Amino acid sequence: LLYTVSESGHGVVGCDLSTGDHFVEIAQVAGVNGISVGDGSLYVAQGNGEVKAFDATTGAPGWVLQSNGGGGRISASGSNVMYYSSAMSSIDVQQRGNLAAIDGTGAITQWAPTADGTVRSLAVDGNGIVVGGECTNIDGTARSRLARIDRTSGVLDSWDPNANGTVLAVEVDSGVT
Repeated sequence: LLYTVSESGHGVVGCDLSTGDHFVEIAQVAGVNGISVGDGSLYVAQGNGEVKAFDATTGAPGWVLQSNGGGGRISASGSNVMYYSSAMSSIDVQQRGNLAAIDGTGAITQWAPTADGTVRSLAVDGNGIVVGGECTNIDGTARSRLARIDRTSGVLDSWDPNANGTVLAVEVDSGVT
């Protein structure tokens, strides 16, 4: 299955990769900055700071959360948790420093590392979350725009590739180490 967002960022379409047939169209979103699929749900981050969940097959709406920042990015872990980044200091009235984890019910988890700048992309990497962007510190520890944080504890690990410019996108190939 493939989910796409148009250039205008309005709506999400789910397609069957073998036939190209559309099986779901979700029009209740605008200004989409990121999408991710996990555990039967489609998660959508909008430029206005909203984070929404939909049934990945039917498009039925689920929960909606509001952050006080925009430009959000998301990555689902496959373990009923979705990780969200935005230029924010809170989501659904809980204080967060540009990063948050949300469970499948829409509840904000205790995972709460703080990035000192905008995180523009994130990806699940085994037991970690790789984050990239404009941040130069995670929880007060120097990391030049790229870091890996433990998915459970929220603790920064020792990996420090020292990117020399803003990181716009990250993706992890789980089959290669």
